[in-house]
Amino acid sequence: MKKGLSLVALLVLSFTMGTMFVYLIVDGYGRSYFSLSLLLVFVVLWLINMATKFKEVDKSEVDFKVKESIFSFLAILIPTLIVYLATTYLELDNIIIVGFVSFLGVIFFKDLAAAITIGAFLGMSLFQEAGYYGLIVAVLIAFLLESLSKELFKGYGGKLGTISFTAGLLTFYLFKIPFHYSAGYQGLTILYVFIISIVASLTTYLLNNKFNLGPIMAYSVVSMFGALIFLPFGFASEFAFSSIIFGASFIGMTSQERFKNILSPLLAAIIFAFLIVISQHLHGIGGRSGTTALISVLIIEVIIYFFEWLKPEKSKLGLSNNK
Repeated sequence: MKKGLSLVALLVLSFTMGTMFVYLIVDGYGRSYFSLSLLLVFVVLWLINMATKFKEVDKSEVDFKVKESIFSFLAILIPTLIVYLATTYLELDNIIIVGFVSFLGVIFFKDLAAAITIGAFLGMSLFQEAGYYGLIVAVLIAFLLESLSKELFKGYGGKLGTISFTAGLLTFYLFKIPFHYSAGYQGLTILYVFIISIVASLTTYLLNNKFNLGPIMAYSVVSMFGALIFLPFGFASEFAFSSIIFGASFIGMTSQERFKNILSPLLAAIIFAFLIVISQHLHGIGGRSGTTALISVLIIEVIIYFFEWLKPEKSKLGLSNNK
């Protein structure tokens, strides 16, 4: 039964990523046949990787402990409320607030840092139409997913954001909240998106794995610093460059067991930037960029495996076997 619960969590998270791909394909079709073709290739690679994850889920067990579960629920609920209230009513910059909350979580509540970060992401969602009932439902879903997926996607950047996004997405469906739409990036700003994504991803990766800050501390430092850099400039809010830094930093949260050297997060950042440029739907839900980051990491993982399969010696591209 415990193993079956992990399977449920994997199915739900897969549904979220699959939903994002559906919208991406619609967006890609509207841009060009090249974009659509590349997206279809990414879907195939993602499906291959997810097939291996479903085989591995039999090894995952769920262990519920009442005291720890209560603390985890509160660790998600309180940051969700803090971020939601601070951004909705005080109109504070959401990325700075989220990064700061995650930063404090690592400093003062290290064992609950992951749950706190999930809550902070979730608080970025636009729950105004559903009110606090919708927010509580989202927190409950996030708590269940966090509890059931502890052994899933270990060491993968974007996992926490995917949990938040899944909770928000399901809540939007339940309360029939309309998704927000973005016109997307055009012209020279596309180049900026790729450059910023690469820099943010690699910086976070180095802070996480080379300077041993850990994934949550590394992402929070990079995202807050990026938001503070662009905050004084009006064009930053128009093109959401601080959001790009925020999202790409999730790739750098990937552990060195998954990405053995810097080339892997660089390639994942390029895929992330492409998906962000294409994406026009599903805005307004916290964790969307984290889900995009996880998808990018999973795609690169398959590509690395392919090169390892072609070469008799160990691949130098930098991804370990999934254990």
